[in-house]
Amino acid sequence: MTYFSGGKKKHKVHIYIIITAIVLLMIGGLVTWIYISHKKGLATENEAAELRDSLKKYFEQKNYLALIEKIDNELKNDPFSVEFLLYRGYSYFSLGEQENDIQKKRTLLSSSLIDLRRTIAVGAPKKNLPNIYYCLGKIYYYFGEPYYRLSLMYLNRSAELDPHKKDIHYMLGVVYANIGDYKKSAESFKNSLKIEESDVLLMAIGTVYHKDGDYDNANAYLQRVVKVTNNARIKEKALFLMGQMSYDSKKYSDALGYFQQVLDINENNANAHFYIGEIYLVFGDKIKARSEWRRTLLIDPGHIRALKRIY
Repeated sequence: MTYFSGGKKKHKVHIYIIITAIVLLMIGGLVTWIYISHKKGLATENEAAELRDSLKKYFEQKNYLALIEKIDNELKNDPFSVEFLLYRGYSYFSLGEQENDIQKKRTLLSSSLIDLRRTIAVGAPKKNLPNIYYCLGKIYYYFGEPYYRLSLMYLNRSAELDPHKKDIHYMLGVVYANIGDYKKSAESFKNSLKIEESDVLLMAIGTVYHKDGDYDNANAYLQRVVKVTNNARIKEKALFLMGQMSYDSKKYSDALGYFQQVLDINENNANAHFYIGEIYLVFGDKIKARSEWRRTLLIDPGHIRALKRIY
């Protein structure tokens, strides 16, 4: 009995040793797995960080073609990545804006449109929405008149989310002007002007007031343009519009002064010569009038109104 009991104890010891060894092996395996997984996780995180850095670098360098090629490969593995779709959408948009060929421009902007709308569908972060809507609004504007309403819809959404971005208000002013809503156009341009004043914005406001027949407001803004601008072409255009409004209002002496200032900047402004001829005709000086119309035709042989006056 004593011998049998001792054997039983030895048997139990062996079982304990085996169990302990198994537990130790399991713990060792688990620790090894955790270590390897951690290293893999770090490697994956490092790869992801390197990828983000490379994408950012390409974008900042405006190397859009290389960026698109890289993202095309990444999207094969992750087709719903908002980050990848945004980068590619913005890249197509930037290339489209730079393109002069109409068909290529439309193709690039269409690709941008697909990517940017897809980011909205899969859940773009709210912070990105103002810029996404702004780009979509510009794309629809580039697509032409049938898409102006869609352009306004997205631009207004962008303005609601980010009312302090002057470019959004400026584009709204441009699109409203193109559909003939000059009051909303002027309002949008002035919203942009509140954020940052520029001769371009002052000129835009003066121009839409002129188109709307509001000569008092038009003249006020155009006078500001003449005072602040260092751009000869903008100044020329502002003076010409002021001359045209004075002529329409039968303030012929004022108009003559403005048109002569236009010629001081650009002596080859055919329309300024034509209007000066018209003013001389009003003053009864047909010889000077015909002389100005001839100069108009020397600059622009196809000037219809001058041709009618001469012939």
